[in-house]
Amino acid sequence: DNIKHNLAVLSAETGNKEGAIQRYQTLINERETSSPVYVLELATLYKQQGDTRQMLNTLLTGREQFPDSKEILFALINTYVANDAYSAIVPLADEALGHEPDNVNLNYIAGYANEVEGNVEAAKKYYEKVIGLDGNNFQGNFELGLIYLKEYVADPDNVDKQNKAQEYLLRANQIRPSETNALKSL
Repeated sequence: DNIKHNLAVLSAETGNKEGAIQRYQTLINERETSSPVYVLELATLYKQQGDTRQMLNTLLTGREQFPDSKEILFALINTYVANDAYSAIVPLADEALGHEPDNVNLNYIAGYANEVEGNVEAAKKYYEKVIGLDGNNFQGNFELGLIYLKEYVADPDNVDKQNKAQEYLLRANQIRPSETNALKSL
């Protein structure tokens, strides 16, 4: 297997991407010879070729073969983010955060994916975690402020929502005073 892997690496390094892809496919098609490293290397080759579908299929196959691989899980989430596939991120978010609960970017992605999918309460929880980890995080404060602003607009008598919207949007504005979206929201 080391020889086959070395040949795949050599093919990739000499510019024979098709040969490298075939060698990696052979390696990961057999459970005995597959490894998370090979899956990720093959996915990278597809990414370099701009073949998102094959890259995604490779990562999904790798996820089936190695369900505990943090690297494959994170590569899959990054692929979904790059393709705005937020509905696919939602069911993976808590598992990924189980590996890195204090990852600010991952908490933000989980919040944003849930917000896009209409899971507002879950989104708030993730954005609050982002701000808890990094109080000066612009995105976390801004997105949370917008959620409370939408809720306040829907229920103008709710002073609590108004205060929270103001608090988070003001904090976002303090973090990035030149950000016009935060200013417009205020």
